[in-house]
Amino acid sequence: MRPRRLLFGSLLLTSIWLALFGDKTPVSDDTPQQGSAHASALPTPAPRSTGPGEPFIMALQPRERLISLADTEDKTPLFRAHDWTPPPPPPKIKPGPPPRPTAPPLPFTYLGKKEENGQWEAFLARGDDVFVVREQTVIDGQYLVTSLTPQALTLTYLPLQQEHKLILGGAD
Repeated sequence: MRPRRLLFGSLLLTSIWLALFGDKTPVSDDTPQQGSAHASALPTPAPRSTGPGEPFIMALQPRERLISLADTEDKTPLFRAHDWTPPPPPPKIKPGPPPRPTAPPLPFTYLGKKEENGQWEAFLARGDDVFVVREQTVIDGQYLVTSLTPQALTLTYLPLQQEHKLILGGAD
């Protein structure tokens, strides 16, 4: 015979002998067994005063004390659903029309004005350059003096046809 068959045969004979001649005393449901997982989860009250070597019986506990209802409320579920699909792309926003271009701020500084032969002249400075302007004067091909009065000077920015007004002060 092979050693494997001998091993299995001896195990079979041992299990039959235990089934026939083993301990057959019933286990009572009143006392928790030492090896059970449920018995270790319960709180152990102080034993009643009994003599040495005598078993003791634990007092019954109300269910609410053993399993608190507060423990089961307000908890996230253990197996909640999870969606693995990627989120939808953000909605496409159509850009509006670009803003209309505007003329740059006036680069000129007002220096003064004078009236000569019934016509007003204004003195403007840009950096180190000084310009003497009258009505219909074009400055550097970008600005046109459209009107010149003792109170205001109106310039038109030629690339965009936008008007700027420069206040000159009173009629001195």
